[in-house]
Amino acid sequence: LTLAAISGTCQATVVTLIPYGRQLGFAPATVALLVSVFAVSAGVTKVGAGLLADHLNRRALLVIAALCMTCSWLVVSISVEYAALVTCAGLAGVGLGFALPTVGALIAGHFGAPSFGTVMGWTYVLVLLFAILAVLFAASVFDRTGSYVPAFQSFAGLLGGLLLLNLLMPPFRQSLMP
Repeated sequence: LTLAAISGTCQATVVTLIPYGRQLGFAPATVALLVSVFAVSAGVTKVGAGLLADHLNRRALLVIAALCMTCSWLVVSISVEYAALVTCAGLAGVGLGFALPTVGALIAGHFGAPSFGTVMGWTYVLVLLFAILAVLFAASVFDRTGSYVPAFQSFAGLLGGLLLLNLLMPPFRQSLMP
């Protein structure tokens, strides 16, 4: 669920930051750079997180991912400065970068190779559903209010709730494998 919310709202990040930045008066080339900030931060973080997921507590890494996404939405909700947009894009990329390899490692460690493909496939059904709903939600909020900020705040609340849930949940069982 946490991966789906992180990944889904990341899609909303990519879709909304450019029109939001334009609405704030920033030049097209300036706001288009935000997609690059997101992509580079996600790509670099995926490599590092993949290495870390082999050696550190994977659940802690997923908490870091949720914290990054929560903060990305909070930053862009409270400031209209370009630095806030860059920070949002960067934190969202880091959040996604931590989430993807960490969840893969969690699934592999918990379910094992025989079930990995099936579990990961169903996980991505949820991810795609969240992505579609997040983008539609942001568009609907903008159409009704003329602003993306209420959607940003909603995403921060959702991810903050999932972050809290991840912190309060008991530890996972070691494995379902025999």
